[in-house]
Amino acid sequence: MTCASCHGPDGRGNRYLAMGRVVTPDIRFATLSATDTDTDTGHIEEEDDEHGHIPYDEVSIKQAITQGIEPDGEPLNTFMPRWSISDRDLDDLIEFLKTL
Repeated sequence: MTCASCHGPDGRGNRYLAMGRVVTPDIRFATLSATDTDTDTGHIEEEDDEHGHIPYDEVSIKQAITQGIEPDGEPLNTFMPRWSISDRDLDDLIEFLKTL
């Protein structure tokens, strides 16, 4: 399983998982770090999907990937795996997200 398995090869998300219940978010760095409150980082369909998000930075992206925590301290959806990954690989992953 890779990031692209859920978020797509372009990182744009909008793929439905778990029988259409979970919409995967756009994980491109430009989207995650945007201050636009209309940008959604992922949600369960029954929840309000117009809440926007606090912008991610490199540190909070690493925290989301490894601990499943949003920048505001709230947990990410449980469908998001918590990855065990080295700091160097995390840095490389973030640099890759910046290219999408």
